[in-house]
Amino acid sequence: MQKCAESINTGSTGTVWSLLTPRMQERVGGIEAYAEGLASSTWHWFDVEKVEAVDTTTDRAVVSFRTWQDAKHGPGGATCSFWRVTYTLALDAGFWQIDAAALTDGAPAVSCEDEEFYGD
Repeated sequence: MQKCAESINTGSTGTVWSLLTPRMQERVGGIEAYAEGLASSTWHWFDVEKVEAVDTTTDRAVVSFRTWQDAKHGPGGATCSFWRVTYTLALDAGFWQIDAAALTDGAPAVSCEDEEFYGD
């Protein structure tokens, strides 16, 4: 997750792309669409809340984080958002890749204007 956040923040779309499984790459609609969605995003902190082993090659991690992005890329037009996402990670050839991502408990991202929700 650290490499993912750092790569998003530095605009290293190719590196972020390489952290996704082929199945996840297909889900997000190709590198151009994915890069467009990340173009203005930066992660300002993240916290790995929980990790659980599903099996020997699959883990699930709940991660909370704050992003800043252009309003056109933010949920509901937000330029600052708090997220809580459950990532499914797959181990392939000794490297972990993101195989799926879903809002934890279906809860949407929250605008930073509602800071009491997550704190700072």
